[in-house]
Amino acid sequence: DSSKRKVIKDKKDLDFMNYQDYMEDEEKTTSLFTSYSDKLTDKEKDDLKTSFSVAQRNNSVLWQDVISFDNKWLEEHGVYDSKTHSIDEEKLKDITRIGMKEMLKKEGLDKSAIWSGAIHYNTDNIHIHIATVEPSPTRERGKRKLKSLETMKSKVINNIMDRSQEQKLINDVIRKQMVNAKKDDNTLSFKNRSFKKDF
Repeated sequence: DSSKRKVIKDKKDLDFMNYQDYMEDEEKTTSLFTSYSDKLTDKEKDDLKTSFSVAQRNNSVLWQDVISFDNKWLEEHGVYDSKTHSIDEEKLKDITRIGMKEMLKKEGLDKSAIWSGAIHYNTDNIHIHIATVEPSPTRERGKRKLKSLETMKSKVINNIMDRSQEQKLINDVIRKQMVNAKKDDNTLSFKNRSFKKDF
């Protein structure tokens, strides 16, 4: 009986608006973020909940993704510091946006879907919850292509590992500002020749 199945499905699925509350729980995260904001204002939160509610009324699928990290790996890549328990949230939010943009594009959802994310600290592994809906659904089934999800994960991992821009900036500062400044410093030629050689 289809009505029975619908009741069971409704009991099993979290209410779309309540899922936003779960993601935003202050004991787990610092804030909700989206494709356009690092920290939602109260009005933006209300607007987001309304959009999710509209999506639920329109029988949208609620996609719930979790990207979980090994904290040690995050630390090796300069995103997490285990001594201070600090994390580069801005970087994680930016790479989530990159991954989501790519996944939604591959799925043909880039024009119709909205999403919100939250970085959670309440388990041994730092992880990011992402909730995605279509306020005006373009599909009935929730299945996404494995390739799309793999692409999203790949974008996240590669963007955490890619520090080439930062390294280029550091190298430029060392080469252009420090080394060249010392080379041009005439006092090194006369006073500290051994230091100049070591330098």
